[in-house]
Amino acid sequence: MNRTLEEGRWVVELRPSGIGRWVSVAFLTFWLAGWVVGEAFGLTILLATLGATAGFSIHGLPRVPSGGAGAAMFAFAVVWVGFWTLGGVGAASAVLSMVWGVDRILYDGAGVRRVSRTGPFTRTRDYPRDEVRGVSLRRTSLVLETGRGVATLTRFGSRAELVELRAEIERALALGAESPEPRDLPAGWESAVDLEGIPVVQRSTAIRRRQAAFVSVLFAALAAGVVTTTRAALAGGSITGWAPVPVLTVLASAALAAAGWLWLGGEAIRLRSGQADVLRWFGSRKWLSTYSPVSIALEHSVDSDGDDHYRLVLRGAQGKKTVGQTFHEPYELQQVGRWMAPKLGCTLELPSSMRPSRISA
Repeated sequence: MNRTLEEGRWVVELRPSGIGRWVSVAFLTFWLAGWVVGEAFGLTILLATLGATAGFSIHGLPRVPSGGAGAAMFAFAVVWVGFWTLGGVGAASAVLSMVWGVDRILYDGAGVRRVSRTGPFTRTRDYPRDEVRGVSLRRTSLVLETGRGVATLTRFGSRAELVELRAEIERALALGAESPEPRDLPAGWESAVDLEGIPVVQRSTAIRRRQAAFVSVLFAALAAGVVTTTRAALAGGSITGWAPVPVLTVLASAALAAAGWLWLGGEAIRLRSGQADVLRWFGSRKWLSTYSPVSIALEHSVDSDGDDHYRLVLRGAQGKKTVGQTFHEPYELQQVGRWMAPKLGCTLELPSSMRPSRISA
């Protein structure tokens, strides 16, 4: 890793490396060719349904039914175009970044600056020293842990370069080997104290209510789709018209079950030294599981697609309990685990890739 000193700050420039990125570039370029076709299809359906809703047809576009069927097609087209467009923009950005991307990292005792350049486009982000809590090495990137969450510093460079840059930044910012216990849980989690003065942690009830409302709306839309397609199939008299009915029914049933669990169910963990009590409930029914002697660990695995999978687990004589899980970025689970560990009277076990590096003089 080559570094230079400019105006009192160390500067490192990293670029995409490895022949493997060209495989990704070729795949994404091929995918973008198909994306153009899918985007054109979505826009065509969207314009055709808009014309049918307004009461006129547009030359060259397919004719679509009016009424409930037309409204369902319009909703489908809006969702299709929205997600498809986001996917295309993301894929195009990734290709440009892997071919022409450069990350310029500047750091000293005052903080870290990232200048990311892709062709003519440049983005700059500053991270003052008092916001940085740690530097972590992921499988393909280097990240900064801050009070507001995790921020990717760079995805470029070789593994050896990322390891060296991590140690250099830790030394420049004088980061300790161990981060202090977080005072608060990250967003999406909340805590309370029960009648015995024992802390209890659970997922945010406000977020849970929002999720329940969203899933309920989704169920209503799917249920309306079941009714509409069933009526159309009865009126058409064709067996092919019944094809979407069972699919929509299964999806609507799944959405109903999820909404019921989000509205009426829940889970909370009571934390005591050497013991964790996991309480689950659905309506008036409750289930209690105790893990003792307890330990807590953040586990890391890689699936068949090469994606990182992280799980925060409680371990006891009774087995394992998953507190939370996520793909790619474990910072939230790490913060939750660090908050829970001292209340359980133990230390959070981390994967080897996330353990703080030793800072040499």
